[in-house]
Amino acid sequence: MNHDVLYLNLGGIEFYVFKDLLNSISIEHILEKKTSDWKYVILKRRIISFANIFRIISEYCIKSRCYTRLYFYELRYEPIDVIIDVLDKKTFIIVSTNIPLSKVLKRIVSNPRFSESIIFITPIEKGLGKEIYDRMDDIKTLSKLYRELFPILFTKRLGKLVGIHVRKTSEGKHDIKLCVTKEDVSVEFQHKGLKMKIVGINRCI
Repeated sequence: MNHDVLYLNLGGIEFYVFKDLLNSISIEHILEKKTSDWKYVILKRRIISFANIFRIISEYCIKSRCYTRLYFYELRYEPIDVIIDVLDKKTFIIVSTNIPLSKVLKRIVSNPRFSESIIFITPIEKGLGKEIYDRMDDIKTLSKLYRELFPILFTKRLGKLVGIHVRKTSEGKHDIKLCVTKEDVSVEFQHKGLKMKIVGINRCI
């Protein structure tokens, strides 16, 4: 692992947040430049989750960087603006948000259901930048580690594994947290020589 990164897996949808990429692009700057070329999807009178929404986004924006605005009837005065890199239909890198990232991630993790939604999407860049391809090894490693650890943690009855937080220390080592749905958990854990700590999801984001 070469970067500080937070990985979330929600219903098979994978989200990555790289510390050095976060807020590297200003949403305000993008809005000043982009005044047209919007695609929009209106979802009325149906129950929809964040997983459904990101699957829909991937249909209009794949292997590209896009700006999206999400409106929900239940949160109609609090739209969510997010810049994301879409690697494929199930893999997203969050680059910037208009509200604190922790708030966005907690909403995604809680997986609320919405009755009506509007999704606005506009491309920023076609294709993925070099900084994304430089992170592919980390992306593959985290996805593989999650698949290995999910059944192990499930049998320990410590809650469902939903994320992994990796931080490089000043000594060049890795501080790894396994993020589970059960709160008030703090357990040391070792897997294939890697020392990790199992904690509640709110202590990861």
